[in-house]
Amino acid sequence: MRAIRLIGAAGVVSACGIALGNCPALAAAGQPARATGAAILRVSTVPVVPEAQVVLDGVAHLTSATGSVTISTFAGRHKITILPPRLHRAGTAVRFSRWLDGIALASRPIYLHQGLNDEQAGFQVSHPISVRFSNGAGRPVPLSAVKRITMANSLGQRYTFAPDQPPDMLSANRIVRDRFGLYALPIRYSVRDVMFGGANVVYGGSQSFFVREHRTWTVRLLLFPMRIEVRDALFGFGVGSAVRVRLVGGSSRTVRLGSGHAVTLSGMPRATYDLVATGPGVGLSSPATLTKPLVARLLLRCRAAPRRGPDQTAKRRHPTASLARGSSGRTSRSS
Repeated sequence: MRAIRLIGAAGVVSACGIALGNCPALAAAGQPARATGAAILRVSTVPVVPEAQVVLDGVAHLTSATGSVTISTFAGRHKITILPPRLHRAGTAVRFSRWLDGIALASRPIYLHQGLNDEQAGFQVSHPISVRFSNGAGRPVPLSAVKRITMANSLGQRYTFAPDQPPDMLSANRIVRDRFGLYALPIRYSVRDVMFGGANVVYGGSQSFFVREHRTWTVRLLLFPMRIEVRDALFGFGVGSAVRVRLVGGSSRTVRLGSGHAVTLSGMPRATYDLVATGPGVGLSSPATLTKPLVARLLLRCRAAPRRGPDQTAKRRHPTASLARGSSGRTSRSS
């Protein structure tokens, strides 16, 4: 009776062993098992990355100019690794992002069934950028005139840098998946602020760019001409010698007036200014908001000439009257 029980237990264990061996999930978790039948693995890169390295079970294969490679193997469990190209174009950086099933590890196990197996690998591509500036008329603005620029991308990242020292690389895309597979979604970058002469000379978010190879971003700045004229507050004629121009909350400078007691300042940043005329009188402070070409007219209250007393007026009108007076103070009469 005991022998019969042992034989029955052995049969159950044997049956369980067969069942475990036929379970694909548990077989994949164990040692690599070679299944019967041939398999074909086709790996495509998104975006197209030529000469990417696809290593299957220790054997390296390179993607073609179309960014894909086809490998003949057997059905079963394998180990696959994908690496960016060893050599790539200057000014381009390539980094692995994810597989089609969402796994972000470049090296991973993979199970292949008989027949054709399609797989996708997504890469993030980066390029360096350069910037230049222009005014409203399209004329170039020197990089040295801009203190700093701040940009933000569609992923919520912000970058602040001097115009002559931009980031070494900026990502051009991110990898997302839809019902058709992986695709490279371009990353949008927008200009948030540009500091010029203590003022922000752009409307935040109004100018957007995408990272492209060998591409220079041209940022349009809000710079306008401002003509300043100084007039007498009472009679309206030209007067004054200079104007003090002060940026609200910032620095100030004094500008000398030209012919006609006026001056034209070109390339002034969009901002609110406090203008005060200087000269023979009291200059009245006048705010000026520059959002387009502007003519600002300032008033100068000139000092009145000092008033003279009646004695001084009489002496000025009759300078020789005292010569006809005698020592007694009376005017002499002729006989």
